[in-house]
Amino acid sequence: MSFLNKYVFVLVLLLAFSLRADVIKEIENYIQSRINGTPVKETGHCAFRHQLDLKLNLQRLSPQLKKRAVQLLSEPERQQSVVSPSGHFTLHFDISGYHAVPPEDSLGNGIPDYIDSAMVIFDHVWDVEINRLGFQPPPAPDGGARENYHVYFSKSYEYYGWTTPDQQISTSRGTTYTSFLEINANFFKTNFYTGGLDAMRVTAAHEFNHAIQLGYNLRTDEFINYPDLFFLEMTSTWLEDYVYNEVNDYYFYLDSFIPNIDRIKFNATYNNYDYANALYLHMLEKKYGAKIVPEIWGQIVEYEAIPAINSVLARKASSFGRLQNEYAVWLYFTGERSISGSYFPEAAFYPMLLPAGGQDEIEQDLDGLRMRHVQIDLQGNMLYKAKITANNKRGFLNHISDTGLSGAAVKFGQYQSFYQPENTKQCVVVLSNPADESIDGIRYNVNLHGPVAGPNPLKVKKNGQQLTFYNVPDHSTIYVYTLNGRFLAKLHSVTDGRSQVVWEMKDKHGQRLASGIYIYVIRYGGHEIIGKFAVVR
Repeated sequence: MSFLNKYVFVLVLLLAFSLRADVIKEIENYIQSRINGTPVKETGHCAFRHQLDLKLNLQRLSPQLKKRAVQLLSEPERQQSVVSPSGHFTLHFDISGYHAVPPEDSLGNGIPDYIDSAMVIFDHVWDVEINRLGFQPPPAPDGGARENYHVYFSKSYEYYGWTTPDQQISTSRGTTYTSFLEINANFFKTNFYTGGLDAMRVTAAHEFNHAIQLGYNLRTDEFINYPDLFFLEMTSTWLEDYVYNEVNDYYFYLDSFIPNIDRIKFNATYNNYDYANALYLHMLEKKYGAKIVPEIWGQIVEYEAIPAINSVLARKASSFGRLQNEYAVWLYFTGERSISGSYFPEAAFYPMLLPAGGQDEIEQDLDGLRMRHVQIDLQGNMLYKAKITANNKRGFLNHISDTGLSGAAVKFGQYQSFYQPENTKQCVVVLSNPADESIDGIRYNVNLHGPVAGPNPLKVKKNGQQLTFYNVPDHSTIYVYTLNGRFLAKLHSVTDGRSQVVWEMKDKHGQRLASGIYIYVIRYGGHEIIGKFAVVR
């Protein structure tokens, strides 16, 4: 090994040690909060990440911390157990002491109402996530599908619940774990954003999916980080709303997420951003149906999360890069900007982002896996073309107005044509970077588009009977012909400055144009522009 290679090797070891020290400190704080059982400021999330850290760093802990970690990684003892009607769950609970569930038994069946409700809830979660969506069941110790899963009820002031990895199963497909689940013993006595049985509902949907995820492939890097962690939490949070749409616990995470979205990496796992980022899966669900999420999980066996997403989207003639930019557009249309029937179904209840302003903001370096919204002023009722040049072409560009999306995103280096609606000067430029590396050398150029006809092709059932000639110079004459040169119509633009000329697509005899390809000629001031358009009926 050369001196340089030895130096790099030692540096990596030192860096790994430093990172582990930070993690061990976090583990120590977590253990203290769990062991002491004292109220702390609500974090509003599960302890799954912490349980993973305990499991995978167990041998690196001090003897005292290790002893306590083992306690938190062990299945707790509870006074009673009951099997759910489907047979898929065994629920373990206390009827007295610190971890006791609410004692009410209105049915008189010897089982607390809290547990009766839990059995119904967990059976429903299994039915939706496994039977309907097609996720695979959690793994059994022999690597097969587990038919009966264990749930324990434990008191907690800080966490809704947590899933604990138990026995490691190494297979040719990757590393998987059996697990068990703990859920709050009394959601009626918490100060969480959502309480009562609604809290139990979303926690069951969230945590049980973590148990499912542990049966695919839990990746770790050389520092025992989890590169797919953001997607694990995205998925579990999305399922809260998919399984129990009426609860909306995920709203809690959006106030700090959407207004700050331009400063957040797509795969961020701090400040509960990975929970809020479940919005991305809400978008995929609306575009492609809910089963796209377990389809992505099928690819996570082989690929990390973002390549897995890209692999599935490629089958649908799209890509992670294009959908990241579209996601940025959807995130703009929230709160007062929401458009009924478009974008997120519950967007009216979300907070809004505030775009930056000015071309200088557009041309700042764009960090990896980030997006940017910048507002500029443009004259309304005009067609424009814009392009981003940069040190590479992996980024995407789009434009939006208050009435909606201007068009499909284009890659850096390509022109995008977009229409700025009448009576509005505000246009929002949307940039996105789908790769980890930053993009610099960004330059933005926007100009009026030359005269052109649109929409092209004009699909009558979708767009109606009107064709518009955009950015027509004043005092122009427009001639329309068939492909073989037969004259059909003559139009005029008599306004000062560039304007739009709307045509009802009737020839000189008042007949509607049939499906086909047509030629137009725009003549003005000694100049001539020739183009084509298509009509589809």
